[in-house]
Amino acid sequence: MFLPSLRRGVDTLAPGHRRLMTAVSLALLAWLAYLNSLNNPFIFDDHRLILENRSLVELNDLRAIVWRDVMRPLINLSYAADLWIWGPRPIGFHVTNVLLHAVNVLWVFSLARVLALDAGRRSRGEAEPAVTSGADVVAITAALFFAWHPMLTQAVGYISGRSELLCAALLLPAFLAARRFILGGGGRWLAAALALWLASMTAKEVGAMLPFLLLAYDRLVLVDEPARARRRLLTLYLPWIGCTLLAAAVRVWILVNIEYPADRMDWTLALVAVDAIRRYLLMLVHPAGQSIFHALYPIAGLLDPRALVALGTLAGVVAFAWAARRLDWLIPFGLCWFVLVLAPSSALFVMGRGEAFAEHRVYVACIGVFMAGGAIVQHVLTFVRVGPRQIRWLAYIVLAVIGLQMVTRTFVRNAIWSSPVALWRESVDLAPDHWLPRLMLAEVLREHVGCEAAEPEYRHAIALRPEESFALKKLGECLVEMRRTPEAAQVFRVLSETAPASADGPTGLGIVAMLDGDVAASRARLEEAIARDPKTTLARRLLATLEEPVDPAKTLRLCQEVQAIAPGTADAEWCAGRNAPRPPRGGG
Repeated sequence: MFLPSLRRGVDTLAPGHRRLMTAVSLALLAWLAYLNSLNNPFIFDDHRLILENRSLVELNDLRAIVWRDVMRPLINLSYAADLWIWGPRPIGFHVTNVLLHAVNVLWVFSLARVLALDAGRRSRGEAEPAVTSGADVVAITAALFFAWHPMLTQAVGYISGRSELLCAALLLPAFLAARRFILGGGGRWLAAALALWLASMTAKEVGAMLPFLLLAYDRLVLVDEPARARRRLLTLYLPWIGCTLLAAAVRVWILVNIEYPADRMDWTLALVAVDAIRRYLLMLVHPAGQSIFHALYPIAGLLDPRALVALGTLAGVVAFAWAARRLDWLIPFGLCWFVLVLAPSSALFVMGRGEAFAEHRVYVACIGVFMAGGAIVQHVLTFVRVGPRQIRWLAYIVLAVIGLQMVTRTFVRNAIWSSPVALWRESVDLAPDHWLPRLMLAEVLREHVGCEAAEPEYRHAIALRPEESFALKKLGECLVEMRRTPEAAQVFRVLSETAPASADGPTGLGIVAMLDGDVAASRARLEEAIARDPKTTLARRLLATLEEPVDPAKTLRLCQEVQAIAPGTADAEWCAGRNAPRPPRGGG
C-alpha cells in the first residue's frame, strides 16, 4: 500500500520538483555510503596537514592560515573552520568531506542532465520529451556511479583528499554558469563562472582546466551556428586559454627555477603518466587492487611492453570515443573530460613532482567517464525496452548488481581505512618490492603496536632502499627506545655516512652517548649536528639539557637560538621556561 501511494504522490509533483527530489535522494545515498567512514582516524598526510600544522594553532590569525599554502589557501581555511567547530577530532573533518561529496553528487546530476540534453539534440535531433527522458536516465546513472564508486573512497574518506572535493564543488557550478553564458544568459553568468573558476584553483590547480573543458563542450556537444562558434573561439576561449597557459608557464618557471631547482624534466616519465591514465580507466571499470599507495616503475622507452600497452590503450580509447560520436556526442566529451582533468597532475609528474598514480586524483576526472557511462546505459535501456520482457529485466538486474557491488566495495574500503595498520599492510601486499609501504607500515606499527613489531619492517625498507635516511633515523630511534644502544649507534653511524649534510646521524649518536652516560661524547656529537645543520633545534635543545647544570648562560643562548629558529615548536616550548640565566651553584 505504501509504495503505490508514494509513487502516485511523486507523480503529482511538477517535473522540476521530481528531479530535485531525485537529486537529493542521490545525495542522501552518497551520505549513507560513507557513514562508516566518519569515525576513521587521521591517516598519513592528515598528521602533517592538520595535527602538525602550526598555522592552525591561532585560528584568529587569518594571514598565517592563508599563507600556509599560498597555492591552495582554501584547503587550509577549511581545515581551520573544522578545527574551530569540532576541535582536533577526525570526525568533524570526515563530516565535512562527506557533506562536500554529497553536494558534488547534486552538481554531477545537474551537469550530466544538461549535457545529456545538449548532446541529445546534437546526436539525434530528438524532440524535447524524448531528450528529457533520456537525460534523466543519464543524470541518475552518472550521479549514482559518482555517489557509490569505490575508487572515490580515497578522496572522500581520506581527509587530505579534500582538495579534490572542494575543487569539484566549485568547478562544476563554474562550468554550469559558463554554459548559461554561452547559451545567451548574460554577463552575470560569465562573472559567476570566472569567480567560481578562480576559487576552484585555490583548492587545486586542476580547476585551471575549465576553459579547455568548455572548448571541448562547445566543439563536441553544443549545437550552434558556425559563425557564432567561431566568434566564441576568438573572443572567449582563446583569450581565456591564453591567460591560463601564461599563468601555468609562470608557475612552472617558479617551480623549476626557485622551489625545486634540483629536479629536472624526464620525458620517459611521460610514458609512466600515460600508463597511470590507463590504470585509472581500468580501475574505474574494474576497481580491484585499490591501495593508499600504487607503485609505478620506470619505463625504458617506446618499445617497452608497458609503454606499448599504455599507448595502445590510449589509442583504443580515442578510437572508441570517435566512433561513439555516432551514438551520442556525450561519450567522446566525457572521455575528453577525463583526459583533460588528469593532464595537470601528469605534467607535474613529468617535471619530477608528485606521484604517478594516486586514487584521489581521479575524483574530478571520473565525472567524465561516468557521464559517458550514463549515456551508454541510457541507450542500452532504450534498446531493451522494445525487446522481450526477459531481456529488459536482465538489464535491470545487471544494473542493480553493479550498484550493489559498488556500494559494498565502498563500505569495505571505508572499513580498511579505519585501521592504519590494515591500510598499509594491504599496500605492502600489493607492492612487496617497494620501500615506501614498508616504511609507512613500520611507522603505524610503531605507533599502534610498538617498536618490536615495527623493527622488521624498518629493516626491510632499508634493505630495499639503503640510502633512505628517514628509515635509518626511525630505526635508530626505535632501537634507542628499546634500549639497544649498541645497535642504535651502528645505525646512526650509517646514517651519518649516508646523509653527511643531515644533523640526524650525529644527533642520534649524541642521544646514545647521553644514555650511556658519556657526557663529553654526547656534547661533541650534538655540536657536530649543529655544525652540519645550523637550523637544527633538537640538537640545540639536547645540548642545552647537558649544559644546564654547568653553564646556564650557554643554555640560555641555545634556547634563544631555538626560539628564533622555530617558535611555537615543542623544542621552543621546552626552552620557554629557561629564558633567564640561573645563578651559579654555591653563589649567594
